Amino acid sequence: MRELHARFQIGVVAALVALALASDAAATVKKVSVTATVRAGTFAALTVAVAPRAECKITVTYGGVRARAAGLGPKSGGRIKWRWRVGAKAPAGAARAVVRCGGSGSLRVAFRVSRSAPPPPLPGPGRLIDVGGYRLYLDCAGSGSPTIVLESGFGAPGASLPPSSGWRTLGPALSAETRVCAYDRAGLGASDSRPAGHRGTSSLLATELRALLRNGGIEPPYVFYGPSIGAFFALSHLAHWQDPTEIAGFVFGDAAGCVTICSGGTFELVDLDVTGAASLGSRPVIALTSTEPEIGAGLAARSSNAFWIEAAPGVGHHLSEEAPQFVAEAIRLVVGAVRSGGSLPPCAETQLPALGGHCR
Repeated sequence: MRELHARFQIGVVAALVALALASDAAATVKKVSVTATVRAGTFAALTVAVAPRAECKITVTYGGVRARAAGLGPKSGGRIKWRWRVGAKAPAGAARAVVRCGGSGSLRVAFRVSRSAPPPPLPGPGRLIDVGGYRLYLDCAGSGSPTIVLESGFGAPGASLPPSSGWRTLGPALSAETRVCAYDRAGLGASDSRPAGHRGTSSLLATELRALLRNGGIEPPYVFYGPSIGAFFALSHLAHWQDPTEIAGFVFGDAAGCVTICSGGTFELVDLDVTGAASLGSRPVIALTSTEPEIGAGLAARSSNAFWIEAAPGVGHHLSEEAPQFVAEAIRLVVGAVRSGGSLPPCAETQLPALGGHCR
């Protein structure tokens, strides 16, 4: 009787071993995910599903040479992930991973190794911030409220400019008093391009900028400085902003080139429609002019709390480069009026005439 029982136990063990071997022999391996292209010196990953669970081994080759890297050891399970660093000297081109599980289950996966240069460094201390599947570059300095937002003209990045440019001197001149932010619109400077086929409409431009500021932690209210065509970008934002009360004031620098509807043409794929900004209410507004006094006067007339002033004789269209102190002082005046909730002082009682300006 004992002999019969022993034979029975041996038979059970043998059957279990046979089942295990059968399981190994019948293992199937399916790719779950793989890094399709990986740059040499960075990490690749491969995830497989194994049924039934089994021990799996992986072999990775670049250009026919077997890779030896931490993370490529054997693993067991039903869902297995390998993650390893591709060698900095790995050759560019086709690469292969071969996975073998159990007795005969196997999988061959192709991927590519790239040796392209890493993305260029950002032009300054700013950040790339997601605005809906693509990123815009935002560069801010200082702290306080309201935030000054510097807008640029067609095809011109607002933040990716040399620090020595007159445009870039406004940030250092004003950041000791409040927060100042410049940014690059989509497709300009350090910002990502919009998805293919997406032209920049007024509504999209306003949505992008509001998302950029909010996602960057820059709370309203905002004061815009818009020189030349940048004045009409700023007005376009107001006309299409989700909550227009967040935009508290404007300084226009020799506004030109649009007035109501205009297109960026070959400079930048954008279309501006500012017909919804015919009235600026009681927002503080200062229009600085040099070559375009009529447009400046018309913009100042849109607000009940505004004035316009001509720059000193000889100062041309590019006010922020030719007269940065003049521009900075005008912005200070609007910031002060937003903070107090009151009116701008009369033009003649400001520092602008002492900086060469002629009140009109």
